[in-house]
Amino acid sequence: MKRVFAMDRDDNVATVLEPVAAGEEVEIIGEQSGIILAGTDIPDAHKIALSPIPRGTGVFKLATRIGTASKDVVPGEWVHLQNLQSDYDQRSDGADLKTGQFGDVSYG
Repeated sequence: MKRVFAMDRDDNVATVLEPVAAGEEVEIIGEQSGIILAGTDIPDAHKIALSPIPRGTGVFKLATRIGTASKDVVPGEWVHLQNLQSDYDQRSDGADLKTGQFGDVSYG
């Protein structure tokens, strides 16, 4: 079974330790424990929601608010640019979901 790492007992997201496919059960390790069903594919080292995160509420990792849910997030969902607005970097809202590249920068 694949695993996700919860860094603090109050975090509402955990980090996946290897890519996870939608429908896979994953074990929560670290400061929380349990089993969660991945609702979406989640790339390695990305965040998975551990609990419901209503739109407009905080996303917590390492006991630190890292952003605000830009839409309702359900447990097992990939938490990334499509549903998270950073509290630190407003520019990241315009980054490409897959590559992280910004549309206003030439990478050639």
